[in-house]
Amino acid sequence: MRVGGSEVRYASVEDLIIHKIVAGRPRDIEDVRGILLKNPAYDTNDVRRWLKHFEEITDSPLLAALSDLQRGDRR
Repeated sequence: MRVGGSEVRYASVEDLIIHKIVAGRPRDIEDVRGILLKNPAYDTNDVRRWLKHFEEITDSPLLAALSDLQRGDRR
């Protein structure tokens, strides 16, 4: 994105969701809840594809965490 005379890079909604679920800290999970509420039209397929990739690397249930958040579970 161009701001004034400078190029500015920023994280997409999908990038934020992925980053925060992988981090998995309580504050990050709360942030994802808010992000999902405010941005219902994010690219779910992209998020799932990356979480699956990171799940294989970290051996963590990242896709399940996303599903819980999408359902509104308070874990």
